[in-house]
Amino acid sequence: HMSDTSNSDPLLGSASGSERETTPNEARMIRACEFVRISMCATGIAFGYDGYFRSFAALMVISLAGITGCECIFLGDASARDEHWNTSSPYQRQGGLHLVAVAATMVALLLLGAADAALAALTLSPLLFIVLSATNHIVSEARHTSRIHYCRAAGSLALIAGAAPVLVMWGALT
Repeated sequence: HMSDTSNSDPLLGSASGSERETTPNEARMIRACEFVRISMCATGIAFGYDGYFRSFAALMVISLAGITGCECIFLGDASARDEHWNTSSPYQRQGGLHLVAVAATMVALLLLGAADAALAALTLSPLLFIVLSATNHIVSEARHTSRIHYCRAAGSLALIAGAAPVLVMWGALT
């Protein structure tokens, strides 16, 4: 029945996205993921500015894709609730698996001694994802009253502002 709202949509999750509150432990784990992700990105950018471009690429991809992917897989519903989004979406897990695959590809490229151009190109994937994610957060803010979306968008733009010059200095994409 179309008006029945008691069941969660199998693709989009519940209508409210908040059938239960995020537990204190889940909140701590989400914040820990954010702290590690931000710390690794900042360290990666610092390595990049010092000319250690392969370390920059590894830290950027493993933090942005690997940690985010694991967060989607293991803390997906809690993270969604934290951002006032729908929960229990199979696309959430699928997106997490994709991000983990991107991080695993970076590890494989490093182990194989791949050319800098390959590392730089793969680094673009999570960075472009971050730009698109920032856009998504801004669009979401237009529909919600939570400031978290503006904070996420601002953080994403700061990350790009720090990482883009490193890619240019690297010259691996030219």
